[in-house]
Amino acid sequence: PSPPPRPATVIEAHDRLPLLPDDARTLASVSGSVWDGLRDSHILITGGTGFVGTWLVVALAWANRELQLGATATIVSRDPDAFLAREPWVKWQQWIGLSRGDAREMQVPAGDHTHAIVGAASTDARITRDRPLSVMEAAISGTARVLRGVGPDCSTLVLSSGAVYGDDPTRPDSIPEDYQGALDWLDPANAYHEAKRATEAMVLASGQEAGRSAAIARLFAFHGPWLPTDRHFAIGNFLRDALDDRDIVIRGDGSPVRSYLYAADMAAWLLTILVQGERGRTYNVGSDQAVTIAELAHLVAEAVPDSPRVRVLGETASGGGGQRYVPDVTRARDELGLQETVPLRDGLARTVGWLRTRREDAWA
Repeated sequence: PSPPPRPATVIEAHDRLPLLPDDARTLASVSGSVWDGLRDSHILITGGTGFVGTWLVVALAWANRELQLGATATIVSRDPDAFLAREPWVKWQQWIGLSRGDAREMQVPAGDHTHAIVGAASTDARITRDRPLSVMEAAISGTARVLRGVGPDCSTLVLSSGAVYGDDPTRPDSIPEDYQGALDWLDPANAYHEAKRATEAMVLASGQEAGRSAAIARLFAFHGPWLPTDRHFAIGNFLRDALDDRDIVIRGDGSPVRSYLYAADMAAWLLTILVQGERGRTYNVGSDQAVTIAELAHLVAEAVPDSPRVRVLGETASGGGGQRYVPDVTRARDELGLQETVPLRDGLARTVGWLRTRREDAWA
């Protein structure tokens, strides 16, 4: 006999879009003026196959299907084949064009781009450690090529990082955009941080020299579907271990403070900044709801059936963004009306359900 049907935990239409229903509702709450600003657009996205880029593509796919947005996109990727293998639903998206290219050498694909999102950069700490020059080249050269390659009327968003603020222990509890930060630029471990600072400077330089400026989004920490569980992201590692029926292990004392914006909110914020953000202006993108790493581990454990044990080893920690890494998002809230709509506990429940479904599909 056939097995009973699996509960519908994802939307599965003819294009097999793997989006949770709750996440679809989050995207539906985006201001209509933002979606109208993207109607019949042609969007260039570099870094469109990573965590952030995948979410932007999913959001646009949803809007094209549900709102008849009529948007098209060109996504530049070093390995389009790997992306299609991981996300086969993309094959049904006729509005997506995949362009193979390395950010360090890419030529902006031909086309009348109305919008551009510059996100090509490695966020893997292991790559930054082993290949810091390549990390800097990808971010800096890739940004320069897009800024020079698109027209002056192309609305552009450059993805930066809260890493530009450095690890100064005296920085504010919630970091505002006008905080100057403190970085040791002679330390190769800060290659990613310095590359992002350079790309921000390039945005302003491009605006002055060629009239091609951009809004800047400084990304903090996130969670949700498509977040890698095999890198240096604590929340991803906790989810992996919990779903593998292993203890959640904190090597330090669990006291560092972070905040995590849910990915559907992240996508909504970024698209809003792309359409409505002021060129040459920076916006922090993240949650301002602080949580310690120990508290985070227990929240992850609670989100998984048969909650795993949390073990705190108390080892001396080094690196990883300092003791506190929380943005001040007053500017995004007051100027663009952006809000965090998915609390951490709810987002973790969504993520656990999504990860379990993906694992079941992979084993089927």
